[in-house]
Amino acid sequence: MSSRLVLRRDLDTVTATLATAFADDPMVVWLTGTDDPVERRRRTIEGFFTPGVGAAFARGHCYATANCDAAAIWCPPDHELFDEQAGAALGSALVGACGPDVLDRLIALAELTGSRHPHDRPHFYLFLLGAATKGAGKGSQVVQPVLERCDADGLPAYLESSSARNVAFYERHGFTVQWEAAPDGGPVLRGMWREPGGGRG
Repeated sequence: MSSRLVLRRDLDTVTATLATAFADDPMVVWLTGTDDPVERRRRTIEGFFTPGVGAAFARGHCYATANCDAAAIWCPPDHELFDEQAGAALGSALVGACGPDVLDRLIALAELTGSRHPHDRPHFYLFLLGAATKGAGKGSQVVQPVLERCDADGLPAYLESSSARNVAFYERHGFTVQWEAAPDGGPVLRGMWREPGGGRG
């Protein structure tokens, strides 16, 4: 199996795949503010994944399987996925999809992650990783190209995960939990760091 770069024509499919993958993610459930899975999918596609994947496609490294049923969205070192314009567009889309109350949750989440994001070393940041079908090895497939580049270039990698069941997956790829914290009223988020070489050296 191999992965490939995401093309512009893939963006709608990748967005739908990520919405499926994150359908029950604790942070997504909290952020969107609804327990209705159909409504939550609409809110995430319109309010988060469409503007988020669009910004990442313009500035990041996006990999997918051949049919885009799994995707990994990375931010390279010394870059920001969301400049001021893209950040404002994301906030506006979230408010449009979820209502004005989402702003308080979004700010709380941004403050939590921003204050803990490691800024002392250049690194790749795994913004999103998801597969429409769990347990088929496709998450590993799409994350591998950047991890191999990290190892070759001597660069660490970093991510945040609000799904406890995903911790073991990331640990198998060399990540270790560096911190655990929750935004006010939200679920626990874990920051995970990977040294080049998969943490082995």
